[in-house]
Amino acid sequence: MCPYVYYDIMRKSKEPRHYRLQMALSAKERGIKPTAALFNTTPKTVHKWARRWQEQGWEGLSDHSRAPKQPCRHITPGQRTRAIELKKELPSWGAARSQCHYHVYLSGGSSATPPRGVNPYGS
Repeated sequence: MCPYVYYDIMRKSKEPRHYRLQMALSAKERGIKPTAALFNTTPKTVHKWARRWQEQGWEGLSDHSRAPKQPCRHITPGQRTRAIELKKELPSWGAARSQCHYHVYLSGGSSATPPRGVNPYGS
């Protein structure tokens, strides 16, 4: 059906759901592996779109966010307020300098754990 690589088509396509629909219907008719060979992609990709088409219909053929459902790091309102106050007081200071001098740990790792190489007890 298509001599082009699936990923190139998806990158250039304005409406990739039509292509995915053809892939899902072909998988139902021919099977997963023959469809993967026909569309020049992997069986895993074909199985994903066939399953989403079967479970969710047309809306299932849209791209889903790859972002985590829940962020792994949260800062407390107090930490956020303190960081904003410091940035207003010292606008030229970056995050690393603020962390070093004021022990405000908001980036990289847990907010309760100082970054590697920083002594939380001074100096």
